[in-house]
Amino acid sequence: MDLWSVFGGLGIVAPYLAVWLVALVLSSVLMNRSGGRPARFLVIGSSLMLLSTLISASQDVIADYARQNGSSVGAAIRYVGWSTALIRLPGIICLFYAVWKKFNEKSGMVATGK
Repeated sequence: MDLWSVFGGLGIVAPYLAVWLVALVLSSVLMNRSGGRPARFLVIGSSLMLLSTLISASQDVIADYARQNGSSVGAAIRYVGWSTALIRLPGIICLFYAVWKKFNEKSGMVATGK
């Protein structure tokens, strides 16, 4: 395993890691201030997106590990892709719900339909 495979994937997704880390910090500050349901979903969603970004950064390491053990590299990358998709989808749903709920609270149209 060479140094590029360890840090190369991390260098490519570094901006995404920074964005989700900032989102996690800001949403945790928001949760400490208001503590409502949208803030909790914002923390959960940004945590899931940060986790999926970290997993996608490790694709090169997993591919090298599979290559050294004689496994199929394509299958290993496919499993990593599916796992990031399965983590990213609930993260997007949580983020969407948090933003939708927060904007509906501001307008006074929460679950009444009026």
